[in-house]
Amino acid sequence: NFIETARFQWSSGFFNFFNVFRTDISGSGNLAITGKGKDDLLSKTFYAALALSAAPGVETIREIDFLNESLKIKFSLTSGKFTLQKLEIFGVPMYPASR
Repeated sequence: NFIETARFQWSSGFFNFFNVFRTDISGSGNLAITGKGKDDLLSKTFYAALALSAAPGVETIREIDFLNESLKIKFSLTSGKFTLQKLEIFGVPMYPASR
């Protein structure tokens, strides 16, 4: 089971600093959360194994410190199931991608 978001960006042609995401996820199993930058070249693991049963119905806030032109987030499970009820991403555009 997995969900992969569309790409997030604040300003096209700019490097964007994505600093925090907030989610509301329920389910069972261990959830891996990873982020990928433009063209899937830069990848970062935000959670290797988030135990969903340990905190049912609790919002998760994670500092991610990800700098790229865009960001897409993948939520995946090896077994179990999950429901993503909310995803908010916070950040700011930093500087033009080409100078």
